[in-house]
Amino acid sequence: MEFSHEHVCRVVGLNGDPAALGGAVTVALCGHWEHDGACRWPHRTETIVQGGEVMATVRFDAPSEDVDGVRSTITEVLGSGTLVGPDGRRTSWGTPAAGVANEPLVDRERDLDRFLTLVDAVVAIAITLLVLPLAEAATEIDDSSVGELLRANEDKMLGFLLSFLVIAQLWFAQHRVVSSLVVQDPWVTRFLLLWTLTIVVLPFPTALVAEAASDPATKVFYIGTMAVSSSLLALIAWAIGRNRSIRDTDERPDPAPAVATVIGFVLALAISLTFPATGYYPLLLLLLTDPITNALRRSRGDRRRPTHMGE
Repeated sequence: MEFSHEHVCRVVGLNGDPAALGGAVTVALCGHWEHDGACRWPHRTETIVQGGEVMATVRFDAPSEDVDGVRSTITEVLGSGTLVGPDGRRTSWGTPAAGVANEPLVDRERDLDRFLTLVDAVVAIAITLLVLPLAEAATEIDDSSVGELLRANEDKMLGFLLSFLVIAQLWFAQHRVVSSLVVQDPWVTRFLLLWTLTIVVLPFPTALVAEAASDPATKVFYIGTMAVSSSLLALIAWAIGRNRSIRDTDERPDPAPAVATVIGFVLALAISLTFPATGYYPLLLLLLTDPITNALRRSRGDRRRPTHMGE
């Protein structure tokens, strides 16, 4: 049987049978390990002994409005307690007097983990598709030299390198934003799907850059797609930050890097349209977004760890 939710606790000070932890969870959720009818919150507890600790994993089903309550009950009962089993043996756990607290380890919900894996796979495919125009160009070498072929496809190579760097930057930013997300949220899911769409679309304007790089419409389409992608990351950070119950930490995702990236894209587009000779080089302004964001944080006393590309 598969369950929708999972809660993991590190249990210390166990004196007795580890299976008693599962019985204690059932007593807390159902009243007794032998009860009439179906469980209100169907569940299964698995325990793994690791040295002097026990990792207790409770998988369960519950309506969304009950999930937080069930998690709190599990954490409380596994914090410390005693249970006398049907064989009369007494099991105890937890050592609060020694100052050792049992720690809940919140894992991502299985459906959310699968969804984020899908997002990562889509990004990997999109970033791979960027090289296809160069692969096709390689078949046209005929009697020309490799040097001539490279010179004839300079625009395609530039478009590939810029798009590769930008998609990598966007993925790292997305990774930072969702790092604390452990529970699926409808708004976050919608925003992430839209963000994924911008990544999937990006190889198309990249191909246009190779064929019509100087066309203003190409610049608007290409840079605008990336600006929309960064805007969606800011919305994702906001959606995760407003709901503590879907995060495993009190610290909210910071939308500032995504907002700074949007500003960078808008400035790059404005410069490229105003001074056409600059081409797409104004996109290099994006390399300054993290240092500027970190400087602004320091100026207002924000103690968040500085962000850098590649994290």
